[in-house]
Amino acid sequence: MDPYIRLRLDKDKREERKDKKKEIISLYNTICEGLPKAKYESETRNALIEARWKEHPSLEFFKSFFEKVKNSDFLMGKINSFHADLDWLMKPSNFVKVLEDKYANREAKDEKRRSDKRGDEWIEKFKNPAGRTISNAQVEAIVLHSGKN
Repeated sequence: MDPYIRLRLDKDKREERKDKKKEIISLYNTICEGLPKAKYESETRNALIEARWKEHPSLEFFKSFFEKVKNSDFLMGKINSFHADLDWLMKPSNFVKVLEDKYANREAKDEKRRSDKRGDEWIEKFKNPAGRTISNAQVEAIVLHSGKN
């Protein structure tokens, strides 16, 4: 390949990555209104954003991610003096914790626990006489034929 063409392709890829980083920063600044604005680029910030982009190459994904942040009173600084910022959110361990709803508001966590408990109740309800849990297909057949749940 012609070295000039290779340089041009590399430059295009760098420009595309730079545009994606800017879009992610813009999503953060727009959705997470109330958190410190990300105004400047730095090597560290760029590297963190680029790494997360490689893991999840979708602007819709980042929009959803920042919505999770916006809906967390803790991350938004409504609980105590701590509040997240873009760099903190993009760190690998913090990023995963947000994805796993570790910072979701208590009501959301309580609803998830209630939902899990209802699932456990269904499992108990549909144990066969020998005390073994029946298969998902068997549960589905029972539910469909019962006409009540």
